Amino acid sequence: MIISKFLLILVFINIFFGCNQHSNINKNYKQPHKNDNFATIRTIHGNFVIKFFKEKAPNTVKRIQNLIKNEFYNGLTFHRVIPGSIIQTGKSKNINSIKAEINNFKHELGTISMAHYKNNLDSADSQFFISLKELPHLNGKYTIFGKVVNGLEILSKIKKGDKILSISLSPNYSSK
Repeated sequence: MIISKFLLILVFINIFFGCNQHSNINKNYKQPHKNDNFATIRTIHGNFVIKFFKEKAPNTVKRIQNLIKNEFYNGLTFHRVIPGSIIQTGKSKNINSIKAEINNFKHELGTISMAHYKNNLDSADSQFFISLKELPHLNGKYTIFGKVVNGLEILSKIKKGDKILSISLSPNYSSK
């Protein structure tokens, strides 16, 4: 009886102080600026720039921008490369999945979409893929949240295992 009361007290202390301790875990969490419309992805092959489709996939863009701002993608590899089709990066974070925001954009060269589990549109996490050509069989099945607007020639150079050196957000993009 004394042991069970002692264990109950330990569990209570752990829950109370554990939750309190973890409530400060996001103290240094960086939020993206609401006007960040572009991101530059730096690779060993060069840089490419993406434009976000905030109006068509606001929650997805917010998720990706939060991950970028907190340097989640820096150092990750392109772990899935299907030459002439797609390149994919990200990793399962085991965070809350986000609801799909299927829109009317088409999968074509440079579109960026959230990856998800095969039969669960609402299982997207942090993984995304970039289309290397028109992929009409994917239309309406994945959330397209952006498009490469500069550096398309870099995409075909990326091989499985190549790393993202860094990604940075910016409000504007100039092709100059």
